[in-house]
Amino acid sequence: MNIQPLIEAVVEAAVFFGLADDNQIQPDVAVAQLEQLGFILRKLSPAEREEFGKYVSQLAREEGAKGSTGRVEFLESMLENLGLD
Repeated sequence: MNIQPLIEAVVEAAVFFGLADDNQIQPDVAVAQLEQLGFILRKLSPAEREEFGKYVSQLAREEGAKGSTGRVEFLESMLENLGLD
């Protein structure tokens, strides 16, 4: 089973909630959704967490090469902020 699209969807949702400004979504709603994502992701097995972490790290490197600093900073701290490190 290829779970890459699922990982991408989860990461993109987290990035949206983490980087959205107040005009896009209420901050309390964004924080609540990130907390919920973290709660669910903490149910992953150690191997699944590792795979998820590798994807996030790789994406941060790729985004860094493009010069997308805000997104890179979010991705680099995402695992810790979601309680997955």
